[in-house]
Amino acid sequence: MEGLEAFLDTYGVAAASAVMLVKAIGVPLPIPGDVILIATAARAAEGKVLLWLAFAALLLALTLGGTLQFMLARGPARRLVMRYGHRLGVTEARLERVAVRMRQGGVFAIGLAVLTPGLRTAVVPACGLTGIPVKVFLPGLALGSAVDLGLHFAIGFAGSSLLATIVQPSPLALIAVLAIVGLGAWLFLARRRHASSTVALHAWAQATCPVCLAVGAIASLETGTAVRLSSAPEASAVEDARIWVGRISDGHTAEHERFVEWLNGPEAESIFRRRRLTEYELREDDGVVTVVFKAPHTGDPRLMIDFLRYPGLWPEYWEFVRGGRVEDEPTPAGGNVRVHWRRTD
Repeated sequence: MEGLEAFLDTYGVAAASAVMLVKAIGVPLPIPGDVILIATAARAAEGKVLLWLAFAALLLALTLGGTLQFMLARGPARRLVMRYGHRLGVTEARLERVAVRMRQGGVFAIGLAVLTPGLRTAVVPACGLTGIPVKVFLPGLALGSAVDLGLHFAIGFAGSSLLATIVQPSPLALIAVLAIVGLGAWLFLARRRHASSTVALHAWAQATCPVCLAVGAIASLETGTAVRLSSAPEASAVEDARIWVGRISDGHTAEHERFVEWLNGPEAESIFRRRRLTEYELREDDGVVTVVFKAPHTGDPRLMIDFLRYPGLWPEYWEFVRGGRVEDEPTPAGGNVRVHWRRTD
């Protein structure tokens, strides 16, 4: 036991930071991250590690790991996320819903999502896949990680005396108890929501302390923004349809009219065909632009995501308001149809 204590005293912060870095990159290690944070805080309360050093090292690990996952999702690992993400609960529908909310809320929405148990697994790849700017993503990631870390350090400090009493016979007892209780809680939530045990296990690897479990359960029930424990299909068997709603910025009416004229021309039609769209419609009502576009349902979300990122089709003077799956987002009533193209061949 003395050898274990000596190891923890020497390598505790470095080991905890290494594990959190790997988890933040997106590697699904079967180790509850919040337990590591609480245990590190408890050791800091006992004076065995420096508080500022532990906090700074863990914050750096979380921020660096999240940034690496974000950059990988934007490029080298994009196909892997699309192909295998559903095994970890990162489905096409979930990615799109999260991305829309992040674009609407900006830095603070990203920070809240990172803080919410379970949602971090979707928000980081969603931001990378849908092209959210680094200058928006990085501050949100750092903010959410700092608050999350601060809350767990507060829990560890507040219960340091109790923790010391509980784990005195065995320093690993507390970790084992929390891990077992947390696993049981997530399996129970998964069963209530008719989800697979795989989704529950992945959620358990992120959050297993009582506070995180409570926040995750409440958020998923009331706002639908935490871990989505659902296995019901959400896509059409024939076509996928998306809606994008925005507002034309003041002073850009002439540019907008020229752009609408271009959308009705052969060059835009050629782009629609190359991007494999089956239909594109633009309605306008009192400065509000509503775009509905459709593509064949293939199970691969890259068709929709790539079209949303295609340069030249989304002018800067169109201010994004909301968007997502047509079945999830209300379509504004009325308006004049300015552009309508439908593949006929």
